[in-house]
Amino acid sequence: MRVYSFGEGSPEVSVVFGIHGDEVSGIDSGLDIVSDIDDGVIDVLRPVQFVFVNEEAYDRGSRFCNVDLNRVFPGSLDSDVFEERLASELLDVVEGTVVLDVHSTVSYSGVFSCVSSRDMLVENSELIRCMGIDTCAVLSDFDGEFMQYFDEGLCVEVGVMHSERAFKLARLSMMQFLSCTGVIGDDYGFDAVSEEIDVFETAGCIEGEGVRFVGDNFSKVGSGEVFGVRDDEEIVAEELFYPILMSTDGYSEIVGYRGEYLGVLDDVVGSCE
Repeated sequence: MRVYSFGEGSPEVSVVFGIHGDEVSGIDSGLDIVSDIDDGVIDVLRPVQFVFVNEEAYDRGSRFCNVDLNRVFPGSLDSDVFEERLASELLDVVEGTVVLDVHSTVSYSGVFSCVSSRDMLVENSELIRCMGIDTCAVLSDFDGEFMQYFDEGLCVEVGVMHSERAFKLARLSMMQFLSCTGVIGDDYGFDAVSEEIDVFETAGCIEGEGVRFVGDNFSKVGSGEVFGVRDDEEIVAEELFYPILMSTDGYSEIVGYRGEYLGVLDDVVGSCE
């Protein structure tokens, strides 16, 4: 793990990338911003750190070395498994800071923000509003994820892995986050932000090895509508749902996650408080 720190005093903000060694869009974008700060292109107004996490997996050209790092938090320094030790080390590094955790996917070409629970959604609603990304997913069906264990912040998925668009969205998301947290000035980040943010929540996975997904993530699939094909057989929704992280190649034994639409952010937060 490599940590780049800027500004006077202990870091108050963390930009984290490379949880998965094959998600190079976030890695390249993070290192690009580090270089710009080093060169004086970007002025830092608040102490910040950039954390390149699974450098060893990246150097191997793999997603992880032993196990998926984003399924083993909080980890343990006493573990014999590399990623479990790394998980514990990362939590120590980001403790007490506001965190942005950057990922890319194979399931969605756009950018969306993620939190691990409705409580996390409420606690970070001001940051989510400031980020202005028009879609937010509450990923409540995952265990051992990094974002379940940091105190303040959120995760972003920035588009299809290895694409130029994902690199651009990763950099814009990082810059917007740095602006929202006061690390840099206001004249960076997205050209326009969404004032109305749609919130979805996972409600269980949909099993289906070898299924070709034919729907669109975050777009309604009505009861009786086709959302997948396997061996020329159409797979039909038994009830209305919204696909979240569904894809043909993203998982080995599932298509992805069945989602519910909760409403726009302000309404969802108001109903939770």
